[in-house]
Amino acid sequence: MSLFAPFRALGLVASPQGVPIVVKRRGTESWVTVACGDSFAVYDCRKLTLTFYGPRFHDVNVGCLATRKDWTFCGVGRDVEVVHRMRRCATLRGGHASAVKKMFAFGHHLTTMDADGEVRLWDVDDDAMRARDDFFVKGQQKKAEEAAEEASSSSSEGEEELGPRECQLPTGFAATTVCHPDGY
Repeated sequence: MSLFAPFRALGLVASPQGVPIVVKRRGTESWVTVACGDSFAVYDCRKLTLTFYGPRFHDVNVGCLATRKDWTFCGVGRDVEVVHRMRRCATLRGGHASAVKKMFAFGHHLTTMDADGEVRLWDVDDDAMRARDDFFVKGQQKKAEEAAEEASSSSSEGEEELGPRECQLPTGFAATTVCHPDGY
């Protein structure tokens, strides 16, 4: 049996590190995202057929997954790699001192938790993701710095930066998981 042939057992391709699968419903369709070593795969739940295989994150296995709309977030070491459909478009850096172990996307936020139990919140609404995508695609640090200078000089008090927000947890408290109900 080929790795990409239709089959009914996702465990055959799921990560040996025990990364949980992510099930996402969009309209009447359901999709499941599974980690496959240093990449991920998205399957159509109706027939369990491979929809697409994501880009490879060389030398580092995917440690956790989350999805929001057409965005897939992969915990790769201390960073979060962002993929829009099949195109790698951003890297969320600077949030964690150790490897990202858990992620959860809800609303316009992505919550990440590292191996030390530290929690960070990222703004992942459509506008913020487009801004990150523009900087990543151009690949020019100079343009990013110019845009940051321009934004800081013309920013209002209500604007938020694109970096992570640290969650201050009580002393002795160690977060182990993140969850939120689908609806109220």
